[in-house]
Amino acid sequence: MFPSAFGWLRWVKIARGCGMSGAVPPDSPPATRLRRPSWLDLRLVGGVLLVLVAVLVGGRVLASADQAVQVWAVQADLAAGTTLGAGDLRTVRVQLYDSAASYLAVAASPVGRTLLRALSAGDLLPRSALGETPAGSLVSIPVSPQHVPGSLRAGQRIDVYATAKPAAGAVAKTARVLAGVTVQQVRVPDAGVLSSTAQVAVVVRIDDSAAMSLVAAMRTADLDIAIAPPDRRGPVSTAALPVPVPPTPEQPDYASPEPIDSASASVSPSPRESR
Repeated sequence: MFPSAFGWLRWVKIARGCGMSGAVPPDSPPATRLRRPSWLDLRLVGGVLLVLVAVLVGGRVLASADQAVQVWAVQADLAAGTTLGAGDLRTVRVQLYDSAASYLAVAASPVGRTLLRALSAGDLLPRSALGETPAGSLVSIPVSPQHVPGSLRAGQRIDVYATAKPAAGAVAKTARVLAGVTVQQVRVPDAGVLSSTAQVAVVVRIDDSAAMSLVAAMRTADLDIAIAPPDRRGPVSTAALPVPVPPTPEQPDYASPEPIDSASASVSPSPRESR
């Protein structure tokens, strides 16, 4: 097949450019081939270094801004005079900034120390609220479940009432033998409160004089425990209060009868004499 007119013209132009006109065609530039990147590339190394520096600087900035510390907090409402136990405390992480030194860090355990003032549930434990265990005796008060609130727990303040066991025909009298003392522990028997002989043991810390009055009331009276109102903020060691003592059985009254006037007295005849 013969090429078309356009094809002839194209070949004529090519022939002219290839030497028929005497011109030398320029050399074609060498082809640039893409090379595979190498780990020794300075741009790659520089980029990696910039990323590492940014990460380190950002971490230092965040670490310096985070001043959170772990301190102790109380689990529930606790009254003044409560001897802290492990179950009364939990650890929290908070930011305290300049006031961090005022609170007890987790490095020091407050278990066994006594609160000098009342704290509410969730409050942080300040150093100023802690003191040494005051002098006094731990006394266990056995009470029937019917005579103690079911919601009673350690850390609450209670009043203890004693009702003397009266003699036959006497009126029972009730007196408050302890007021506003702090409960240190509540022990419920394993048999449960439904047992006929089950008793709840309420442990309090009181001074020696109050302990003597309380023990005397345990032996001579029936005890009842009431949760003290919030506004009753008595001292840690409550002074002894009067103990109701049951009256001793008295001997019958054998006093001589009053004299009878024989003149005014009338004697009824016996049935045998009336016959």
